Amino acid sequence: MVSQIRTAVVYHNKTPHIADEIKLRIPIDLDDGHHLLFSFYHISCKPNNKDEEVEYPIGYSWLPLFRDGRLSTGDFHLPICLDRLPSSYGYLSPDVALPNVRWLDAHKPTFNLAITAISTVHPQDEHLERFFIGVNSLSSTDRKKPPIGESALISAAQGVTKARPEPMVAYLYNVLDKLIALIANRPYTEALSSACFETIGQLVKICTMLLDSCLDMHGRSALLSSYIHYFKIAMKGWRKLFSCNY
Repeated sequence: MVSQIRTAVVYHNKTPHIADEIKLRIPIDLDDGHHLLFSFYHISCKPNNKDEEVEYPIGYSWLPLFRDGRLSTGDFHLPICLDRLPSSYGYLSPDVALPNVRWLDAHKPTFNLAITAISTVHPQDEHLERFFIGVNSLSSTDRKKPPIGESALISAAQGVTKARPEPMVAYLYNVLDKLIALIANRPYTEALSSACFETIGQLVKICTMLLDSCLDMHGRSALLSSYIHYFKIAMKGWRKLFSCNY
């Protein structure tokens, strides 16, 4: 696997449009330090002598891949730094004017790119991400990132029903698992359990009435039927494991 890739060279164009499509395999365990680094080079087509470098860097830019528990996707407009980047720059946003460095066009965003992600790990839906981030924060022991409060968690659970259909279907089982876990082992008051139960009811309604193409011959949601089927299998396996350990 390569760690860098080069685009096509644009000849004598001050505003080049590079149409290269680059596919990357990103790590599963992303953190705030993961980023994409873009280096811009000047290519000398007619060097004056043999010792002259054919290419040399003229600017840098970067894009953090993971921010606030979310994968960075969409269209981005980045500034270009003319000096070598300092250490730990990847933890900062390129919108931050780094000290003691020069920027092209006074730090204006001059480099545009688009990122599309195909992932089974990151929902790429703000409502689902807010819910997953909130639930995962309950196990946090970091004082700087305390667990989410009850009202915020209730709001996140209720907001799940606003998710787009595609990611909702893809992550339905994960959502149901976490909602049931919050009911069975609620970290706060009964208000949270009630909100989670109501959300499950809304999800059942969505799967049954709105996603009618997924219904079986008895009018039951195939998604929910499969979930219940495999949930029972998982529970049987867990009980056997518990009995053996006991």
